Amino acid sequence: MTAEVFARAGLAPEVVRETAAGFGLAGAVKSGNAEAFRAVAPPFATLALIGDSEIACLGAHGGGDGAILVLGTGSQGLMIAGGRTMTVGGWGFALSDGGSGAVLGRAALRRALAAAEGLAPASAFTAALMTAFDDRPDRMLEFARHAAPRDWAAHAPAVFTHAAAGDPVAAALLAEAAGDVAALLDRLAALGATRIALVGGLAGVWRPHLPGRVTGLLVAPQGDALDARSVWPAAPPALPEGRNRPEFSRGSCVSPRHPHRGR
Repeated sequence: MTAEVFARAGLAPEVVRETAAGFGLAGAVKSGNAEAFRAVAPPFATLALIGDSEIACLGAHGGGDGAILVLGTGSQGLMIAGGRTMTVGGWGFALSDGGSGAVLGRAALRRALAAAEGLAPASAFTAALMTAFDDRPDRMLEFARHAAPRDWAAHAPAVFTHAAAGDPVAAALLAEAAGDVAALLDRLAALGATRIALVGGLAGVWRPHLPGRVTGLLVAPQGDALDARSVWPAAPPALPEGRNRPEFSRGSCVSPRHPHRGR
């Protein structure tokens, strides 16, 4: 892939050895992942690796200080301030990730199953979810055994759709999840964030459901992760507090000796 990118840019393959490269990748904070990536990476002059949330934050704030709340299949809050990176959440939908598509979708199916068994109020919302499984809890169980986070997240849009139509069960579920999103924003504010950009696939649909105390902190993102290529700092953000992100290899992602910058 690197050879193809260089060819499209009109660069000779050997230029890779003169290129300072920076990558923002999901899972980069997990121990062992950075080493595995570097083992197969091209021989860049310098190589820096950060998480996908960190590079999204750089893009959202034009390389300056600020915070983001990622709301997609998963969720995570992250703030970069004064060279330090702080995070909240992002530990996976089994333990964390409030307000994410995976957590909301799982909660929706749990509510639908409870309603089908007479353990909770039923509604058009819960009926529609059960219909997707032919009204058979055993099929829902089989789904749950093999579902990845994105599979659970596929059921999250139904919550927003039915809540907008006035379904009381969906509305209650949405209010609970909105509280989880607000809690993440509150925590970022407590850490010192004054400018928070919502990013991710659910960012747009969540904002109207958030309480006024947190909406005043929200700003529109200036760009996305791809835009971070033009604002990547000479020194990478410091290790996120509470995380075990591997060290950067051979210095920063920008080398004054090499004019080429790969992203």
